[in-house]
Amino acid sequence: MLFMLVVEVLMLPVFTAFFGVNLFDLRLILVIILGTVGFASVGTILSAMTAQTRAREVLLPILLLPVAAPVLIAAVKATAGILDGLAMGEIARWMQLLVAFAVIFPAVAFMTFDYVVKE
Repeated sequence: MLFMLVVEVLMLPVFTAFFGVNLFDLRLILVIILGTVGFASVGTILSAMTAQTRAREVLLPILLLPVAAPVLIAAVKATAGILDGLAMGEIARWMQLLVAFAVIFPAVAFMTFDYVVKE
């Protein structure tokens, strides 16, 4: 997650230069934080699950893509809505999905990590 945060901090000025977006828009910052936490938590639990398998190089992308796709889609749709100037109510369903992933997956990872690593 730290690497993702560093890349985001480095890319935000480029994003601002190309799209003319206010970096201090709280909605955009919220999308970035929720998307990062959601994607990192999904990747962490799935990589822990596949770490002890023989085909982990093949298995992780197969498992990660369908599980992480909703986070990526929600982050893209919410960001597009913010760039289009939509109200928070119009992007609320995408934000709710991001919040769900940012809350549920870290909680599930925390509760099941010992069992996942043990097996």
